[in-house]
Amino acid sequence: MRGVNDKTLRRWRAEENFQREVQRRVLQSVNEKLADVMNTTVQKAVDGSGKHTELLLKSLGILKEQHNIVATQHFDEERSDEAIEREIDELKRQLAELDNNN
Repeated sequence: MRGVNDKTLRRWRAEENFQREVQRRVLQSVNEKLADVMNTTVQKAVDGSGKHTELLLKSLGILKEQHNIVATQHFDEERSDEAIEREIDELKRQLAELDNNN
């Protein structure tokens, strides 16, 4: 900004009213582009993009991420180093599988 000193900018940024106004203007700008973004997302989903289909369905509330975590062992049990290493390898495999599916 021209003509505004750094100290003034820092003071403005600390004020709640200033922060709300910045947020209002950002949202206004985003809303002006939202139709274009959604149209592009829809077109890419129609063209076969799985990521765009997922994004579209999530934005419409049709698809929701769900992660179920199930404890299979009590952690207070004494386990061998080998058993722990096998469990770590299995968890790494499961994480890689999740990454490949997303």
